Amino acid sequence: MLIDQIKKIERKIYTFFFSDHSSYIFSSKKLDILLRIFYCVSLALIIHEFSYRVSYPSWLENNFIDWSWPVMWLLNYFESKFIILFTVFCLSVFFCALSVFFIRSIWLKLACALSFFILSAFDFSTGRPGHYYHCWLFVFIVFAFIGHDKKKDQFFFHLAQFWLLMTYSLSGFHKLTALIDYIRQFGLKGLKPIEKSIAVRIYDFPNYDTGKAILMEISSWPSSLLLFLWALLIWFQISCIFVLFRPPLYRLWGLLIIFFHLVTVFFLNVMFFYNMILTSFLFVETPYNIDFSIKKSILNIPGVQSLLSLIKRCHLLLKKIPASLKDTCKKK
Repeated sequence: MLIDQIKKIERKIYTFFFSDHSSYIFSSKKLDILLRIFYCVSLALIIHEFSYRVSYPSWLENNFIDWSWPVMWLLNYFESKFIILFTVFCLSVFFCALSVFFIRSIWLKLACALSFFILSAFDFSTGRPGHYYHCWLFVFIVFAFIGHDKKKDQFFFHLAQFWLLMTYSLSGFHKLTALIDYIRQFGLKGLKPIEKSIAVRIYDFPNYDTGKAILMEISSWPSSLLLFLWALLIWFQISCIFVLFRPPLYRLWGLLIIFFHLVTVFFLNVMFFYNMILTSFLFVETPYNIDFSIKKSILNIPGVQSLLSLIKRCHLLLKKIPASLKDTCKKK
């Protein structure tokens, strides 16, 4: 009897976190299409982000640039930074274009990932790297190992998903620790957890009038409301890791994160364009044959079913109370 109770508890814990992946068919053809689109967009990213650096090599002579170790390592063999950048840029474009056609060639995609890694090292050296490079680069590396084994391909696709979700979760934990530290130092009175972020954005973009006006308005809101919004954002980011175990949530989560990025672009003027595309590849349109259902997606959010069952029990309990009162009245 005790063993059966323990098994029931184990099952409840398992279903709280996990959704059965075996009921969803993983399509290799669909994965090929997604990979081709990914490399097409990557080609656009490389040309858009690095062509102007190749066109204006004077920035390479900036004495304030702290070169990353891959660039420093290459400088041991080649003296000119411009020759390195131009060569790697051309190789990246060439390998990325070939990868679109030879999508299952692991060695070709690895060469493409390596060249993009060196290009990213150039950009990281400037001290103001794009928000999307680290995510895009890791997915570049992971996708390089997708070959002809369906089980391995599924694992690597999940690994790419896990990386993106983990970055959001860690960002949520970072905000949580910052919020706790703020409360510990200044207390709940006059708490405006986004005030510092607002001040930084106004300072960085003094001519961004629309966003500045909105941010100033938000900073004047009551502290309790700001705290609630901040807590909601933290909960949303930390709970991202649960999405990996629940395929019905993929598309809804992907659409929510795209909306979140659009709001961030509008309010804070932080460009998340490529992050939105990456989210589309990994969650909005996946290799799984999952039909999108808002109801099913909401029910798969961790804690929703537990909350609904609690409401149901309370409702049944409230129904029983009038009946018990009638019985007591009859007895009297």
